[in-house]
Amino acid sequence: MEESRRMSRGDAPRSYAPDSRSKPEPHDAVPGEKGIGKSFLLATILIAAAVFFTGGQLPEGDAAQIVNSRVSTSVAAGEQLFAEENTAGLEAKDFVVESPADEAGEATMLIWDFNAEDGDQIEILVNGKSVYPVLTLTNQPAAISVPVPSVVTVKGLKDAGGGISYAVKLPQSGLAYFNAVSVQGVNTYTINLKN
Repeated sequence: MEESRRMSRGDAPRSYAPDSRSKPEPHDAVPGEKGIGKSFLLATILIAAAVFFTGGQLPEGDAAQIVNSRVSTSVAAGEQLFAEENTAGLEAKDFVVESPADEAGEATMLIWDFNAEDGDQIEILVNGKSVYPVLTLTNQPAAISVPVPSVVTVKGLKDAGGGISYAVKLPQSGLAYFNAVSVQGVNTYTINLKN
């Protein structure tokens, strides 16, 4: 539909045919700034190399800022934000989360250690029933199917040092939540249906 409107206004999409009589003129990325394309390519390569050699971790200041905001749309499930145990000053917090549900009325909850793996353990309860009696947090997210609506409780079992910190993400909502829980302490996530 869009293509036909464009064509009817005479705005045919540009194309280059190798046997065309008029070849496109070379152009600068920014008029009057020669070499900017090479500079951009070099910068991209340097950034990619930095990400590769640092294990894809964010700089410590950026990671702390993301964690302190408590909720993020930019963090991928399983992303390790700190190379060493760092709770970034987190205190236990309960969250109310809105999430769409699938056809079965469920959502997926991912939970992982956003710090260096140190063996922290938690229990996960859904609507008061234990679904993971002992879950050792790792950088590999554990996936839990939860009904929507429901209340998910994360209970601290074992702190291997530096506090029990973790992240939760509901991919359907696109949000990651950062939290901390003490041994025998609990956090709750009240999951409501997003319309």
